[in-house]
Amino acid sequence: MRVVIAAILMSLPVARAQHKPDFAREVQPLLESRCWSCHGAKLQLHGLRLDRRADALKGGGSGVPAIVPGASAQSLLIKYVSGLDKDVIMPPSGDRLKPAEIELLRTWIDDGAAWPGQEDAKPAPQRSDH
Repeated sequence: MRVVIAAILMSLPVARAQHKPDFAREVQPLLESRCWSCHGAKLQLHGLRLDRRADALKGGGSGVPAIVPGASAQSLLIKYVSGLDKDVIMPPSGDRLKPAEIELLRTWIDDGAAWPGQEDAKPAPQRSDH
């Protein structure tokens, strides 16, 4: 019995690591429901827009990318939703993201942050006020 349980437990991380999040089915609905009201098409608090890949890669007013494909540990999105930065916690009100939701975002970013239809999109050019 112990051997069976050990085999099952050892297989769990492998199974989870093989799961590639589906953007349209898992990631986009999470971003839409938890992020876009403040960082979407209608409102971009702190200059951050998370409804378009190019803008998420560019980041907001800080100039630091919210999403760094392949590097969730360097992505401000993960830092803020996971509570790693005690000064900035997202979302600022309401329920925090569940650990499984944060892990989904981490896995998606570490897998390259695929965003169908927007992979080659470039950030909108910055206006010059000269």
